[in-house]
Amino acid sequence: MSVETLLEPIPTKILPPRPSEFLSSWFADVPADQIIELRALHVSDSRVHQEFFTMNAPGELLGRAFSLVETHNCYFGVCPRNRPEGNKAAVTIAPGLWADLDFKRFEDGEAGALRQLADFPLSPTWIIATG
Repeated sequence: MSVETLLEPIPTKILPPRPSEFLSSWFADVPADQIIELRALHVSDSRVHQEFFTMNAPGELLGRAFSLVETHNCYFGVCPRNRPEGNKAAVTIAPGLWADLDFKRFEDGEAGALRQLADFPLSPTWIIATG
């Protein structure tokens, strides 16, 4: 696969996407009674704030994240949980596989990361640029 292929809109989606589109895709087959973690780290001192939302209320999760974005870096737990705990003991399912490619770890930055990804035998469904 070439770097140019990775930049094509289909089948890979280069992001950031609309958050609601990504969450709907990622959690498509997860039962509605499962819980998603919102983890917010304060930008000045990295204090961690956690909140939990049911799968049937993704709009509430996004609304809360958007309300915190000026003062916090917001993340969501990629694995649903059966109870409001931020540890792996509460995880019920992994809806997909993910990998983190930090550009700073590649000698030639983003181009090197995309080259490495292009050489991987499986194509990603999403590429999320988080900054």
